[in-house]
Amino acid sequence: MSRYRDLGGVHGALTRHADVALAEAVGVSGLTGPEVLAGLTRLITVDGTGRRTRRRIMLPGPAEPLRGALQVFVNDRLLLSDTDDDGQVWLSVVHEALLTEWGPLEAATTEIITALRTARVVEQAATEWTSAQRAEHYLWDDKWLTETLVTLRMTGDDNNHNHNPAASPIVALDDQARAFLDATARRASTVRPMRGLQRLRSARVISAGYTFIQNLRGGHYELAADLHPNPRISVAFTELAVTI
Repeated sequence: MSRYRDLGGVHGALTRHADVALAEAVGVSGLTGPEVLAGLTRLITVDGTGRRTRRRIMLPGPAEPLRGALQVFVNDRLLLSDTDDDGQVWLSVVHEALLTEWGPLEAATTEIITALRTARVVEQAATEWTSAQRAEHYLWDDKWLTETLVTLRMTGDDNNHNHNPAASPIVALDDQARAFLDATARRASTVRPMRGLQRLRSARVISAGYTFIQNLRGGHYELAADLHPNPRISVAFTELAVTI
């Protein structure tokens, strides 16, 4: 009993068991330790208080190396596997203590804690959007979308941080949240050209207005020089309107 306490009790046994499983998973899958741990972090979310808690994820496809790695943790009874009515296999963590007591996983989770919190916000927003019959005004603006995509690493290789639908987020997102981000990105892609057109039009107005004032001051509207000053100004404004 004293030896058991010296070894750290239940938590010590759990972390040693996890260490062995990680080494085996690396050997089976061909992935590195950090890659296996990154896969395990998909089984973690945060609750309303920011506390780490377990979540279910679908078992990766047969062609994905992560599938073999996670199966090792299932075989070692560190992950629970269950199958739904549609034949889809789901995984979850057996002991929540694994999320905080096992050093390697705790460190990997700390590195992406901002992404985990962001994912929770996205999923909450997606739930509200769905409850509102996917009303457009529930979608986010372009700035908020961009910040979210960068945090979740769902952007393309360009410098504009545009949404890349094929990019996998660094944390798990449910289908509803993905649909919400896709809808927000589609709307943003239609809003951006309109904003560009508005900015171009504004620039033209400013430029034409500046020229108008300069010409008016310099008396360059000789086409109505024989008119009273008021009609001459009217002619000048007509020219400005045509320019714009």
